[in-house]
Amino acid sequence: MNNLLAKKTRKLFYNEYPYKIIARVPNASFLRVWSIPDIIDWCLSGTGVNPSRSTYSLSSMFHQNRFHQPRVPTQQDRDKLLQFCTILSNFSNKNIKFRTERSTIGIFLKDKVSYGSVALELEDFITELWEPENDDVLSLLLNKKKTIICNEYPHGIYKYKVTLKPFKGSNGISMLSWIDKYPAEKLLISDASRKYMEENHPYADPWLYVSDEKMVMMINFACSGNVRRCEEFVLRSSINTSS
Repeated sequence: MNNLLAKKTRKLFYNEYPYKIIARVPNASFLRVWSIPDIIDWCLSGTGVNPSRSTYSLSSMFHQNRFHQPRVPTQQDRDKLLQFCTILSNFSNKNIKFRTERSTIGIFLKDKVSYGSVALELEDFITELWEPENDDVLSLLLNKKKTIICNEYPHGIYKYKVTLKPFKGSNGISMLSWIDKYPAEKLLISDASRKYMEENHPYADPWLYVSDEKMVMMINFACSGNVRRCEEFVLRSSINTSS
């Protein structure tokens, strides 16, 4: 396996996966809309993809305009993508999630064995590795899924992070007025989140740091069910470590 130093997983990815692999391969974004066998067929012959199954065609992918001029895949690009997808096809029966953006793909896995196998096979493509630092951390993350591992509490005092749903109408302003009644020792909202709530941004989830569980309960009541999730910060030093 390559000599990349794995980063420490602080929280489950997508509330489910403790392991993440980041890789780079030309046209990884094809995995958003085409199956691995379809991509392999296309790489080999340029055919085999059913356009009706795709939200956009190759011609639209490579359409040039004044703002964005994507590069048409070369044969070398196809060869790389073929190698990558052929390896992935060996793990198609595993519980794996993909997230792609241009030539970058995130591969999320649930178990250590699959993570190690995929990382070994794809080592020439990998740019980042993420894994729990030990079995005790892994166990904690799996048993308390809304946990964030940290070396110290944010700003030294906040034990929770509460993420809210987007607000409608004047509800965001009303919630901000409620938040501002409390001192920073109890609640802390970022400038960006404050702006989202003031502007009723429909695609942004504002969040705030909260000092204690009682305050979390009060937010739940004040928001009338508008809390998306509540995550608890757990100090790394408080986790029992295996000897």
